[in-house]
Amino acid sequence: EAWVAALTSISFPELSLQQQLDYLRVASLGVMRLEPLQSSTRQKLVSALDAYLPSKNHYVNRDLANLLIRLRDPGVVNRLIPLLENAATPEDAIDFAVSLSAVQSGWTTEPRLKLLDWFDRAAHLGGGHSFFGYLVAARDRFIVNIPSAEKAPIAERISKPLVEQTASIEVQSRPLVKEWTLDE
Repeated sequence: EAWVAALTSISFPELSLQQQLDYLRVASLGVMRLEPLQSSTRQKLVSALDAYLPSKNHYVNRDLANLLIRLRDPGVVNRLIPLLENAATPEDAIDFAVSLSAVQSGWTTEPRLKLLDWFDRAAHLGGGHSFFGYLVAARDRFIVNIPSAEKAPIAERISKPLVEQTASIEVQSRPLVKEWTLDE
């Protein structure tokens, strides 16, 4: 396909950060709009991009990971789990966890447990009103994507619902300085 040939002729590492992000957006749009891709087309894109994950930039990692997941790259799980575990910010980790929750193949028990551990720890994070629901939805999607034959080793873990555990904040009462009235 001409669009794949054009994309793969561009040297990804020589692009500026903004150009890399634009490149990944174009590639992602092509993949989404032209699905289903032939296996050879899919493999050509994976071969062209696979070596650049991980990158030094979180946004490139996020977009590249999502593209490789959509292309069904078999090695993406083993590269995303360390990014999840070593994320610089909770927001970065959330990006990787949500991306990983969509991966349907390439898993073994150990990385599955690591992602479940992350979801358990993330239940302690504070966030907006819908944050916990967002985590639950990502975890549920992850569990649904596990083939039935592979659920046995982690059956106990995945049968327990994620429980919101907001951090408790100690509040000290302070003495009343003055009782104000409307006239004042």
